[in-house]
Amino acid sequence: MVALIETLIGKGLQLAIYDKDVSLARLFGANKEYIEREIPHISKLMRNDLKEVIDEAEVIVVGNRSPEFREIEKMRRDGQKIIDLVRLFEEKRSGDWYEGICW
Repeated sequence: MVALIETLIGKGLQLAIYDKDVSLARLFGANKEYIEREIPHISKLMRNDLKEVIDEAEVIVVGNRSPEFREIEKMRRDGQKIIDLVRLFEEKRSGDWYEGICW
């Protein structure tokens, strides 16, 4: 995911990132030091609230199968696209607002 984030930033896209398992407030020691030293530009994009990210997004990219991400289908607004990298929605097929890739 870091490589994808770096590529999108390099293309000039604005990003907001949510991952409950990578909360800077909860990180400590070597993990926190690594993020702050090696990828501080990514840590500044982190948000603590999934809804905040969805509210800001034009496109939502799902990069892990956390059960909370199953709610994004209900949270998305008209015109927002979801790109699913992990087949979060087994029953879904690619269409107008949903695109499954890499699976």
